[in-house]
Amino acid sequence: MRPYEATLGMLLLIGSGSAAFAQLPSAPPSPPEFVQNLGLTPEQIQQIESIREQARPKLAQLDRDLKAARQTLETLMSSANATEAQIREQHRQVEALRQQLSETTIESRLAIREVLTPEQRVGFEAEMQRLRQSVQNRPVQNRWGASEQP
Repeated sequence: MRPYEATLGMLLLIGSGSAAFAQLPSAPPSPPEFVQNLGLTPEQIQQIESIREQARPKLAQLDRDLKAARQTLETLMSSANATEAQIREQHRQVEALRQQLSETTIESRLAIREVLTPEQRVGFEAEMQRLRQSVQNRPVQNRWGASEQP
């Protein structure tokens, strides 16, 4: 799974940064809009919400850990005192966190998939593909703040 796919999956599961996830503090979180358009039963919605709620803390923690590990790697790379072994070890840690994030994301997607009917799965995967393309086509800022095409 590419980094953007893990990020996309995480956004869908934890709901950060999207108006579709805006919620009142006391209200249960609502599923993403495209999931609502799949014709889900109330039981399916409840099951998906449960899956999202279970995954949310772990995904958020992995995201924070990954950002911190990347920052540490950047710091080591720019340090005159960091050894090659330290840099390589930190890089291994970054990659391990990426893998954990990817695995957690796919496990959640698989759990959601099990809740859906075959017809709903087709719609769900079509929407995921559309969102992946949207993320891929979005300009990315490099570390100096300049926009680049992916």
